[in-house]
Amino acid sequence: ASVTADAAVAAAESDARAMADGLAVAGGDIARLCAGITPGLGLIFRCLKAHKQELTPRCSAVVSARQIEQAEDVSLDTPLALMCEGDRARLCGATAWGRGVTQQCLKERRAELSIACKLEVFRREVEESEDVRYDAFLEDTCAADKTVFCTGVRPGAGRIMSCLESHSSDVKFSADCRA
Repeated sequence: ASVTADAAVAAAESDARAMADGLAVAGGDIARLCAGITPGLGLIFRCLKAHKQELTPRCSAVVSARQIEQAEDVSLDTPLALMCEGDRARLCGATAWGRGVTQQCLKERRAELSIACKLEVFRREVEESEDVRYDAFLEDTCAADKTVFCTGVRPGAGRIMSCLESHSSDVKFSADCRA
């Protein structure tokens, strides 16, 4: 099987897992907010993310957990995995999966990405700006700074990112996180 076919199968399986979680926990939210969305290619999950402020607490928790999983492994983000598979193989094939390394490679090679992949990477960056946990690479790189400067800050709504940015000029702030 080709790499693209393997990515499509993995993406479909990923979407099926997200749907199973969503239907078990968020059936009412899906029916209420995403009724017109055809399942597949991560579209139901994308709809739930778009309506995150309107979700029940249980559904919101499932969506957040799934976003953290996607940060860890870009192949779990079905639209990104499908739109960026060729670019990933061509530009980032030597990177290890997990901890956001592949996604970070795509960001660093942005100028060389296809238009479709650039759009998906940008979409992910918008999501990541909401919560540092949605960017595994940044979460790892800034873990010590987060502990030192932002321990009491509640995740979400960009609060931890704002906290880190407000302390970035502190002499104790790590150079890696500052970069």
